[in-house]
Amino acid sequence: MTKNIKISFTGDLMVLIPQLKASYINATKAYNFDAIFSEISKYLKKSDYVIGNLETPLAGEALGYTDKDTVFNTPIEFGISLKTAGFSYLSIANNHCLDRHSVGLRNTINNLRNINIDFGGGYLNNSESKSDDCIKIVNKKKIAIFSYTYGTNSQWQNNKLGEDEKYIVDLLREQDDYKDVGSSNFVTLKSFIKRVLPQSIREKIKPIVIQDCVKENNLDEEYINRLKERVYNARKAADIVILYLHSGGQYNSSIGNYTKNLVDEISSWGVADAIIINHPHCVLKHEWINNTLITYSLGNFCFTPNWGYYYKGVYADYSIVLNAYINPQTNTIEDYTFFITKCVRKKDGNSVVYHVKDIPTKSTYKDCLAVLSRFFDKSITSFDINKEEHNIKDFY
Repeated sequence: MTKNIKISFTGDLMVLIPQLKASYINATKAYNFDAIFSEISKYLKKSDYVIGNLETPLAGEALGYTDKDTVFNTPIEFGISLKTAGFSYLSIANNHCLDRHSVGLRNTINNLRNINIDFGGGYLNNSESKSDDCIKIVNKKKIAIFSYTYGTNSQWQNNKLGEDEKYIVDLLREQDDYKDVGSSNFVTLKSFIKRVLPQSIREKIKPIVIQDCVKENNLDEEYINRLKERVYNARKAADIVILYLHSGGQYNSSIGNYTKNLVDEISSWGVADAIIINHPHCVLKHEWINNTLITYSLGNFCFTPNWGYYYKGVYADYSIVLNAYINPQTNTIEDYTFFITKCVRKKDGNSVVYHVKDIPTKSTYKDCLAVLSRFFDKSITSFDINKEEHNIKDFY
């Protein structure tokens, strides 16, 4: 009997300032991020291919490492630790990919190539973006992966690409025009909440100012048609087609209109085997459309809990690792399983990722029920926390 191919999807891979500081080793005068994955890598390595969202450039020290809450650049050693932990593919199409502008993206691409880890969603130049090398070979099967983002924070970071670089990031829509941060009501209010108001009031007001990633509901026809053409072409050659998208409102508990319209449009093409979405930084529901699984957010796989603009009540320190089992004879996804992870911040500053079965406390169990209720969009009142993987069908 032929063994199924196991592909795993994780949520956002982040390195915030506390983690950056904790990962600097004074004895060696170098960075090492292995501690983050020390408890979870044994589970990741059971997969044939592991996909994650690299929510930070690896642009090099010369461009300055992360020194702000929401503008990132992480040492290349993070990428090395991800590969060591079992990651196979990193999506670099997200709202932080141009945090060090186009030169930072190019540095990231070159660094990932030097590490020898697969990636998608970004290119060195417009010509390279036409190469369409979205197909990865996994156990002799052709897996097409499309990594796309709604934007790059261009309205705040002033990183809108010119015509000569228009396609170096796989975008779902045209980038927003730059706005003076000082005149942005949202950013000003967000800054006021964080720096002035007491924590108790902050938590009450945050849901009011948290917005979807895109205000308008309409899709950008030019960019969507470009994606559609690529997906259709890939479908002719690939055994499996996966869309790994960056969209949705941060810390939201519901699906925004833009993201729902996006999913409905892509689903209508009838060519995707799975649509995996990240960006909200908390676990959101999944659904099936025409036998295609859509997950709206798998949550934060690694980040620093209870730090920065962190919103309590959405279980942002938990995530879902989703496993797709591909039948190599029928070239179909035959089954889905999952397990829950939790980021635990240690005294040394490292935020370590755990499989919840390895930390089965009463509070963790209770939180997991809430996470599962979000993922299945219904009340889940029990599950076996000691089980390594759960079949998604068992909760229907």
